[in-house]
Amino acid sequence: MKLDSGINLNILNTKQFKTIQIIIRFETKTEEEILAKRALLTCLFEKNNRDYPNNQSFEEKLDALYGAKFSATVEKKGELHCLSLNLRLINGRFVNAPDLVYEGINFLRSIIFAPNTNNNQFDEATFYLEKKNLIQFVESNIEDNSYYAKQQLKKTFFRQSKHYLPSYGNRELIEKEDAASIYQYYQEMLKNDQIEILVCGEVNSAKIIAAFSEFPFEKGSRLQTFALVDEGKQNIVREKFEPKKAAQSILNLGYYVPINIIDQEYFALQTFNGLFGGFAHSKLFQNIREKKSLAYYADSSIDILQHFLFVEAGIEGSNRNLVLKLINQQLKEIQLGHFSEQELQQTTLLLKNIFQQGLDSQRVLIERSYLSLKLPYLLPENQWLAAFEKVNREDVIRIARQIELQAVYFLEGINN
Repeated sequence: MKLDSGINLNILNTKQFKTIQIIIRFETKTEEEILAKRALLTCLFEKNNRDYPNNQSFEEKLDALYGAKFSATVEKKGELHCLSLNLRLINGRFVNAPDLVYEGINFLRSIIFAPNTNNNQFDEATFYLEKKNLIQFVESNIEDNSYYAKQQLKKTFFRQSKHYLPSYGNRELIEKEDAASIYQYYQEMLKNDQIEILVCGEVNSAKIIAAFSEFPFEKGSRLQTFALVDEGKQNIVREKFEPKKAAQSILNLGYYVPINIIDQEYFALQTFNGLFGGFAHSKLFQNIREKKSLAYYADSSIDILQHFLFVEAGIEGSNRNLVLKLINQQLKEIQLGHFSEQELQQTTLLLKNIFQQGLDSQRVLIERSYLSLKLPYLLPENQWLAAFEKVNREDVIRIARQIELQAVYFLEGINN
């Protein structure tokens, strides 16, 4: 429901779970200059505020909420940058605390509206410690060769920095910020971001609505348009090779996927990915890793919100050209229809099982509900199993023939 212009509350009232999960999500258009600002804000939100002025009192409050779990995160969803406050606490009915969920909501209110600030800036001691910790986190990710290689592939695949940079930015962007600049941005975010509040669990809907209606958000122009990232297909394949100290080499490939999640073809795309590299019976896993022993791992995944199919393989550097040839050969095999009916049925069964398992996850239900809000033409969940069943050989072949290689990144592992 709409609480105000650009402020929405969505309640999934269910007795399925013993916990209640609340997400308050601030959304704005992704731009390079905001990434580090929002990441630093999440660090500050997680540590203290005026009501709980140090980390110890902050954690003690969570303990008092019967061991509630709180986190603040940033992520990109299509063209939107999302800063989420996540609170999970036990249903008060099980601990004889009927008002527990409202105490949790007040805790979130404190985090949002009572930050640890003075003189128009965040508390400097807290800020500079968290800035240092975030920089260390960024540097540690660079040392993670698998993560680093995927980020470098994205940099090769996408042309706009806002699309290939991580949701937290990079060290250079973080270094630019200070306690005053983040406080100024915090005020802008509160005033201008679209806000999606999602609640899942057994709750009194009327009281939840009343509690969030009291949050003192300013009135403003908050509406953000949800859109998929789509830089379009290029006529050339961009390549990047890079030596790096590593025990093994990594070959990553990025393919453009001209399919939208709102299309019926989305289900054929998921089936294609399962056959290509998504499961243990897939062509990449079986023909490159198992039969030929040319890869420590070889798999594929899809980010449909970015029109991006990602293939990664951990290999010996000397096998680079052979593995690249074999990966493209596996795609060609599917394009030619060289897969069995048994493989197709096995893939469909696995996809259906994954979907059904998600019905038992509170977080998955929330995110599916969120996506349906953003994409109103998305097929209703109660039709997904039937949609997977409808996918046939011709559907998979048609999808496979639309997928095109756009980027190759090779991290050559060296000892010195």
